[in-house]
Amino acid sequence: MWELVSDSRTQPELLGNRIVYLLSELMRDRSEFIGTPTELSERIDPVGVERMSPKKVSRQILQNLDALRKIGISAVVHRSNGRRLIELHRAESDNAQGVPAVDPVDPAGSLRGDLRTVSERSE
Repeated sequence: MWELVSDSRTQPELLGNRIVYLLSELMRDRSEFIGTPTELSERIDPVGVERMSPKKVSRQILQNLDALRKIGISAVVHRSNGRRLIELHRAESDNAQGVPAVDPVDPAGSLRGDLRTVSERSE
């Protein structure tokens, strides 16, 4: 005999871990995904077993941004040309790779130099 312990319909927070798992599986073999919520929903659940609508997929992504970041996936949900888009990127596919490091600038140090110049002029 089975006993129902929890149900994602009555406890939607249970889906949180599921979306993280589904997106990690999707991103395992790719560095990025850019598409509509419908396209993403079809990719992560082609048969419809998960029963997550495209709207629910977007919401679950937004609610689990920290969990996705922890596993190395950045996610952005935005509108472009009237269409809602979802962008997913794996951390190692970051566009900053290969860019040389920039030496930090001490704004206070440069300000002191400017003040010195001003005070030298006033003397």
